[in-house]
Amino acid sequence: MKRPFLLSLFFLFSTLGPASEKKLGLFQSKLFQLTSSGSFQEWLIHPSYSKKEFSNKTLFLFSKSNGFFDFYNHLRTKDSQKITTAISNSVGAPNTLMYKIEGVYKKGLFNHSFSYNSGQFLFIDPSNSQVLDGLFYSSIGGKLSSKLVFPSLKVVVVPKITYGLRKSLDQTFSSAELVLNQPDQTLGKRPWKVFSELNILTNINLKILDLSLNLQSFPLLNKDFIFWDFSTGLQSKKIPLFKKGTSFDFFVNFSPYVGGDYEKKRTLRYGSSLYLNRKIRLNIFLLENSKIGLHLAWKSNNLSASIHSYEMLYSNSYSIKKNGVDFKYRF
Repeated sequence: MKRPFLLSLFFLFSTLGPASEKKLGLFQSKLFQLTSSGSFQEWLIHPSYSKKEFSNKTLFLFSKSNGFFDFYNHLRTKDSQKITTAISNSVGAPNTLMYKIEGVYKKGLFNHSFSYNSGQFLFIDPSNSQVLDGLFYSSIGGKLSSKLVFPSLKVVVVPKITYGLRKSLDQTFSSAELVLNQPDQTLGKRPWKVFSELNILTNINLKILDLSLNLQSFPLLNKDFIFWDFSTGLQSKKIPLFKKGTSFDFFVNFSPYVGGDYEKKRTLRYGSSLYLNRKIRLNIFLLENSKIGLHLAWKSNNLSASIHSYEMLYSNSYSIKKNGVDFKYRF
């Protein structure tokens, strides 16, 4: 009786409906979706259910564009000449930074987590190089999730409710304004607002592959931005290779329904996971317009760690190149 009741509770929350305002672009949407994601792979590559996922763990994820700190440090000098030089050197190159730290523990049927995460995005359009577009946010929140298993149907449903406080800033700055009013200081003056989001991952175990349906960051109490999406994907079973202990699979996913302001075809992602042994996995994936990404992961009994590098388009002409790390520790 507990599990049907739990499922009804999650869907009851979803009937509150979105109360958001501005639709975000693809990459800005991904920045905000980090709040509800539990790993880099889940966030960017392919949403899937894993039986071997750590239950009690800490998570740290960090990712940035190549020139972010050089650019941002110049902005913080309050030196108009350095700021002007930094802007001219960064025209057409999106600068981003994001990080998240989270603690997760299991009690009864539920996984509980508490996290802090932040995202920053700065971009100077060549058509107006004296104006910088900025999007910043920080959130403190929790996440309540459970696992519903239907063995006869070979279906697993993982509903999550994310909740907490978030402050954000979506603003353009001129060179003069950046000298007087730095973006991070401006964010510090912004009010905290309550938010809540619904996430539901459904995994269907078929004979030769898994089908996933994933609703992510559907707004329940959000009032500032719209950035949810609903994706569907396929992942094959592991296929053995010639060397003993090695195998690979392939996956593809796509979002037919999105809440943001971008073309759905840009959400197509596909690739392959190469399992070198029980501990090491290499993900090779392609994002929009065949922008390649690499994700090398290692896992032991109590620790998993990975490094990643990928590129995706910000607009039709400008791409974002990012590198980073993430790791989980089981306690």
